[in-house]
Amino acid sequence: MITRRAEEFAESELKRRLAPRHGLSVWWVVLWTPLLWLASAWLTVALWRFPKDFVAGAPAYAFACAFALGGILFCFFPMRPLYVFGHELTHWLAAVLTMHKTGALRLGLRKGSVEIPRPTLFIALAPYFIPLYLLLSAGLFTFAGLYCPVEPVAFWTVAFAWIGLCYSYHIVLTVLALAHGQSDLQYRGPVLSCAVIVLGNLLVLYLVMAMISQNWRAAWEVPWQILLELKPSPPR
Repeated sequence: MITRRAEEFAESELKRRLAPRHGLSVWWVVLWTPLLWLASAWLTVALWRFPKDFVAGAPAYAFACAFALGGILFCFFPMRPLYVFGHELTHWLAAVLTMHKTGALRLGLRKGSVEIPRPTLFIALAPYFIPLYLLLSAGLFTFAGLYCPVEPVAFWTVAFAWIGLCYSYHIVLTVLALAHGQSDLQYRGPVLSCAVIVLGNLLVLYLVMAMISQNWRAAWEVPWQILLELKPSPPR
């Protein structure tokens, strides 16, 4: 008698073996993986250096509190059908935006799939670093803010609280999905894929920080200041 756990394991093994393998040489992966991790470290330092006085006020505190609350809430109530829909839709949108042919989109309560012949690395990993619901919410709030008669501080406090929940949902469900194993990482190999996912999420976090602070000048200058500090000084 085959137990449900054994059936799930056999199904996951079959997906892993049938998943498209990367055609990259080992040297190509060895070259790009350290560069991606260096870029991730660069963004991490930029996040640490970002002017904290600009990331303040009610909207910033609302975002932080909502993000922390969501980190606890979504661990117990992951709402997987919502994640499956966003995950597969992000695959599909990434393919459409890069002008790739797409096939049938299948959605279930716990898993889904979308047919994309010969997907690129961006298409395969897009759901793991593109928070679809956050981007949709940010666009809607930006449009609504132009015509909303409510006090701007109150409006953006509510907006950033919702955005914090959306970003927390993306992070928690991405971690849970990767912990259970994903065939998408087999397309270009798990080593390179993890580096791309980390860098992509740090870049999104940096953009969210800039959006909360509304200080786009600092968001542009801080990373370049770090690079200038690394530049060797001329000999005297």
